[in-house]
Amino acid sequence: MRAVFHDGDKRVVVDTQKDELLYGTPKNPPNTGVRYTRGTDLYVHKAKSGKDYFYFLDWSMWQGEENRLRLASPEEVARFLEDWLPSPWGPDEEVLARFKELTGMDLLEETA
Repeated sequence: MRAVFHDGDKRVVVDTQKDELLYGTPKNPPNTGVRYTRGTDLYVHKAKSGKDYFYFLDWSMWQGEENRLRLASPEEVARFLEDWLPSPWGPDEEVLARFKELTGMDLLEETA
């Protein structure tokens, strides 16, 4: 799935077939019923300029529901990953390490 977004006067072309999938929401794993028939996957796109753009793919397995792409800030991505941390299907150490590498944000570092 491809989309064009604008960052000021710059055009950003994202493509889920080419960009790096950082985290994929479970797609109806065994014994979950219909709990995971919708989800949000997280991608990162490396622009020609070298800038990283995060975006979400909101997907659905239901007829009549459209999939959509939307850009996300590093802060939105951090909240998304934090929300999934307690889940058995949440982001693993590799995902968190890659996010830290891209943003410098360590989600498991306590700041209190």
